[in-house]
Amino acid sequence: MEQEFLKWIPFIIFIAIGAKFFSFIFEKYLKQTPVLGELLFGIVIAIFMKNILPGTLSQYEHPYIATILNDTKEKLPAFLGYLAPYGAIFLLFKAGIESHFEELRKFCLRSTLIALIGVAVPCVTCYFSLIQFFNVS
Repeated sequence: MEQEFLKWIPFIIFIAIGAKFFSFIFEKYLKQTPVLGELLFGIVIAIFMKNILPGTLSQYEHPYIATILNDTKEKLPAFLGYLAPYGAIFLLFKAGIESHFEELRKFCLRSTLIALIGVAVPCVTCYFSLIQFFNVS
């Protein structure tokens, strides 16, 4: 297990540096929140691993997809699977720290309406789609 962890340290360092670089670019030049850059870097890395290094993310895919693709490549070590939820928690924590409460209070009603619509519209659309296309009662 120790040698397996040491093998992946450069990859973890690359992810940390790349996320920091993307967050810097988004904050400095694009005038966006740095968390958006970190999320975009995560998406880029996931696409890279899916297309360039197929099979590395197969243990995190849906079982039917893994069956269809018949992945036999080497999978990511288990410790990366354990680190992923902590990364998501830290990312959400960082987003909360970067929030400006004055702006949140200023746009509270609009933000609440957008959030409610963002939840309600997909739920209603899914409900009626299931009834219409799949005859679910």
